[in-house]
Amino acid sequence: MEEKNSIDIESRIADFLAGQCSEEEGKELQALLERDEEAARTMRRMSAVWAMASLPAFAGKEEENLDEIKRRIAPKTIQMSGRRRRMATWLKIAAVIALLLASNALWYHHSEELTRIYTAAETPYEIKVPAASRTKVTLPDGSAVTLNAGSTLRYARSFGIDNRNVWLDGEGLFEVEKDKNRPFTVSTKDVQVQVLGTIFDLCAYGSDEMATVTLMKGRVILNTPQGAGVELKPDEVASYDRRTGKVTKARTDARKAGDWMDGGLTFDNTPFEDIARRLERKFQLTIRIGSERLKKERFSGSFDRDQGIGDILREINVDGRYAWQKEGRTITIIDKKE
Repeated sequence: MEEKNSIDIESRIADFLAGQCSEEEGKELQALLERDEEAARTMRRMSAVWAMASLPAFAGKEEENLDEIKRRIAPKTIQMSGRRRRMATWLKIAAVIALLLASNALWYHHSEELTRIYTAAETPYEIKVPAASRTKVTLPDGSAVTLNAGSTLRYARSFGIDNRNVWLDGEGLFEVEKDKNRPFTVSTKDVQVQVLGTIFDLCAYGSDEMATVTLMKGRVILNTPQGAGVELKPDEVASYDRRTGKVTKARTDARKAGDWMDGGLTFDNTPFEDIARRLERKFQLTIRIGSERLKKERFSGSFDRDQGIGDILREINVDGRYAWQKEGRTITIIDKKE
């Protein structure tokens, strides 16, 4: 009977992680996790395997890892219900792993070595996005994050159970599931965004001069090291200047903040020094700015996915003040008047 209960809990957790729970079923599971430590441990272990399957390094070896999983559990027979077959919301490998977990309690004995490093309390799950790439990640609570090139996202194994805290270096468009008991928090190098349930874009690369949050739906609060708590409404953007510590808020067309998801670029009163870094990440090149004036000059504009680096630089240099040359993967820009 105890083994049957264990498998039932695993099945309910698998449904939750796969997005197959109703709102009521989700609340019942959350209540169970709060009062049953054994169920909470099961949730952490299953979330650990899910997180491992979400990592690009793991997904890139999908077939190899899947063969290893099959070898380890053979000759066990896996019986899958019709509901199990609907787990298309996961990466394929994550779905398979979850099915194995939900169907066979003995799987834990076979997977101990595979998941050991990921279940350590002090080891956060980390997703890194290379240059010229974008990655979409679904978190254990059902929230989704699309990460821009050069971004890093980290979260602890207790995410979704004890807290909903993530750490970001880069840019991400967040679609957060509502959970009044567990507010969702995104921390960066210096600013923090608190939400309940919403859609927003946060651009906070550690090397950039500005950190900006643009709200599309819901409500967020931007907190800074100076203690300023700036609340945003839809179609508002808040920018934090890391050099001065000042925060500015303005109306905007929030839809443009997500242009990068389709390969486009949008700048809104952005220092060229920050623009250059975004261009470097998008086009996989190095930009050397030989003009102090240009570094601090601010620009606004939108560019679609079909416009190249030359098109963008020509638009920025509309008054003909600057000149640039390209050698290999390096572009050097100078001020003609300096």
